[in-house]
Amino acid sequence: MGDLKDNLKKFGSSARKALIVGAKALAENLQETAKESSRKRQIVGKMYEGTIKELARQRGLHPEPFLGGKPTIDDYKESILSNVSLTELIEFARKKRIDIRDVTDSINEDEARKEQKKLDDDASVSDEFKKVAQTVREFMPLKNYPNEYQYQAELTQWLRARFPNTNIEVQRGSSRPDIVVNGIAVEVKGPTWDEDLRTIADKLVRYPQWFRKGIIIALFNVHVNPHLYEEWAKGITKSFTDKGHLEIVKK
Repeated sequence: MGDLKDNLKKFGSSARKALIVGAKALAENLQETAKESSRKRQIVGKMYEGTIKELARQRGLHPEPFLGGKPTIDDYKESILSNVSLTELIEFARKKRIDIRDVTDSINEDEARKEQKKLDDDASVSDEFKKVAQTVREFMPLKNYPNEYQYQAELTQWLRARFPNTNIEVQRGSSRPDIVVNGIAVEVKGPTWDEDLRTIADKLVRYPQWFRKGIIIALFNVHVNPHLYEEWAKGITKSFTDKGHLEIVKK
């Protein structure tokens, strides 16, 4: 009888924990959905009427007013919000040179917080690597620069203020990352285009033998299709898992 009561207590405790975890996950999902909806409205709100109708035509959307008659611009907006993803809206806005930096900066900040938390929770990663990665994430360049060197120089000064041993790396065989912080390599790209992502993969084949503490890739001013970027990030992270720790910081 005692064993039964103990088992029931354990079951009850497990059930409560499962409910709490489930409720927390649901709340987080609802929060993310609301945030995505708000961001979509922000982007559409920056568009002229003609641009909104052009997007609707491209997507094959034909708004039907609730009361009949000719669709209003609000009908077009609601149809777009219901049928076009946030990623697709961002791509369209960029092609039309609509300034959505407030939206994309907010997205990048959220992603950075999530990535840093995931890194902080990883017991296999050294505290030193976590601190360097966090410092890189906290860095914001004064502006978007036309070449990589300016990002590299500014980031070096930022890191050196916190890690005095930060250096621009000298040639080591055929492997030379842009910055080294206490044996941790920091590779800098910016502005970042499709070709830059491809060159990083080649460098990562050589770096691990020299930088066993880990490698951080800092990408600035990224001009890459979001789908392509996601595929690249997943692929390069997966291929690097048996060589050491790799962290990608997208600014």
